[in-house]
Amino acid sequence: MKLYLNNKSGKFWTTEINGKNLTTTFGKIGTEGTTKTEKFESEDKCSLEAEKRLSQKLSAGYIEEKDPSFKSLNKPVETWAAEFALKKPEENLFFQTAEEAFKQFGPNYYDCNHKKILALKNFIIQPKYSGAVLRTLSQGVERIFNRKSIPTDNDAAVSATAVVLAFYPSPAQAVGEVLLDWYTKIRKQRKRLWSAQGNIALALAVHQYLPAVPFLTEALDFNPENSTERQRECYAAFVLNGDIATPLKYLESSVSGKLTWGHAYLAACLADQGATSALQILEALQVSAKNEDIADAFLEAIRRLKTEPISAVGDRMIWMLGIMTNKDIQLGNCTDNVFHRNFDGVKYAE
Repeated sequence: MKLYLNNKSGKFWTTEINGKNLTTTFGKIGTEGTTKTEKFESEDKCSLEAEKRLSQKLSAGYIEEKDPSFKSLNKPVETWAAEFALKKPEENLFFQTAEEAFKQFGPNYYDCNHKKILALKNFIIQPKYSGAVLRTLSQGVERIFNRKSIPTDNDAAVSATAVVLAFYPSPAQAVGEVLLDWYTKIRKQRKRLWSAQGNIALALAVHQYLPAVPFLTEALDFNPENSTERQRECYAAFVLNGDIATPLKYLESSVSGKLTWGHAYLAACLADQGATSALQILEALQVSAKNEDIADAFLEAIRRLKTEPISAVGDRMIWMLGIMTNKDIQLGNCTDNVFHRNFDGVKYAE
């Protein structure tokens, strides 16, 4: 059997000939795919048809994977990077960073350093490296999905991956497909990847991946007391739907009530959509907020709406809500903050 990958579309295709039978399997990278077996009149006709289809796949951008199992490879990152014309020693810094990141996925890794995965943000924004980064991280996450037991550290690894993929250059159709596949797997299989689920939702919103809308909307259940991860899913659903009215309605009903980090996420949703119509209610909430950090979140939303109506991907207010303090509110380089307070279970309300 031979395996062929198309990294632009995020799909694979395999072919295997057994006498007069031609078996092909195809689908999204990381899934089992769909298998189809056809029987021909003779072995020659079977071989000719296989060659014809292979030629079509190669013309469409598929590349043969030399060792589909990767079991005999000591350094899989080098193998994947070769597909994108990246070689040592010219790209040593990339290889070092990617190999360190890949180690955080296992096979039995219980001490994930998510900062080593986040370091790939510096490479994925460059078209030269983006494909290799996607391949490396996708294979790492699939390692985790194939495990029977998923420890907390694996949650951090997938969460970090989602943040890195949020910065994949447009167009990012393949990335959207991969992210949505992971999101649905986590929900259907009840994987213990709660923070990852929230961060994947954020990445889907950043890429404006509209096929994710029904899945995110189905799970939409805003509650100001919900966990940070659930707030991120609500943010993604509102942003992808272009919904300004609903978060604004929730904020209006909270003017005289208790304010939580859930309300801060609603403010981020409005700020990142450029909802200047929300300025009046945000100003009222900023004044009434008793928790200094939450008040700062409203203040940041107000500042952005007055000076920068729509945030760039790297400057989205949503990234800053992980660690919201007076001195930490600043533009840029704030994506790491989505990991703050992921696992301590504390409620952040007045």
